[in-house]
Amino acid sequence: FHLKTLPALFNLTPRKKLRCMYLGWIEDGEIHATINQKDGMVSFNEDPEQYKSSEMVEHIDSSIQRLMALSKKLTSIDQNISCDHAFLMKVQSGRERARFDYDDFDSVPHKYF
Repeated sequence: FHLKTLPALFNLTPRKKLRCMYLGWIEDGEIHATINQKDGMVSFNEDPEQYKSSEMVEHIDSSIQRLMALSKKLTSIDQNISCDHAFLMKVQSGRERARFDYDDFDSVPHKYF
């Protein structure tokens, strides 16, 4: 597709800002693409990583281990909360008020855990 068509299709920022966004994603390794300087055409490429190196295997294993530990921690927290009388009373009384208390939500999304 062409950079000129994206803002119109998706109601995105002007072409120069969109180009900067793409360049940032490319530099960060989030996407694998090239931008033709003459016509602004974006070509998406295959991920060059073959996931065959021992470093990549260790990285993937480490990520899986962190996710498993996080899952166990969340399961434990969920079990503790679901048995907590004070929490259950708060939830029950909260149903009479608003459905959610927005102060309980983190306003800044976390990219990595």
